[in-house]
Amino acid sequence: MTSYQKGSNVQLSDHFNSNELDCKCPQCTTTQIDPALITALEAIRAKTGPLIITSGYRCQHHQDELRASGAETATGISQHTIGRAADVTTADSRLSGVEIETIARSVGIRAVGVAKSWAHIDLRDDKDRRWTYND
Repeated sequence: MTSYQKGSNVQLSDHFNSNELDCKCPQCTTTQIDPALITALEAIRAKTGPLIITSGYRCQHHQDELRASGAETATGISQHTIGRAADVTTADSRLSGVEIETIARSVGIRAVGVAKSWAHIDLRDDKDRRWTYND
């Protein structure tokens, strides 16, 4: 796990920087990212073209707010709070969530949440996981 100061704009790879994965809340100051997530995102991007990360790292406060509002229904530890998950869509929204899932699985991602136009990917590799979102 690598930590970055929120807003520091550190280049993490050829196509992703730390700001893209920063928590959306105004309270936290640190972003934590597992370097393996960046490797996975690069592998997916190589097959999809440009990606937009709609949600990357989430501090526990932000995650708790999402749960309290009903926007997040997962129980237990969120992979977002440990820097091992991202919600992604293609830059031009030309691929569906199912198409993104297919590509993510082709590069070894085993945990995928599927929405109409985006997908959640995370690094859990203990078993194949799939769930859907209503969006």
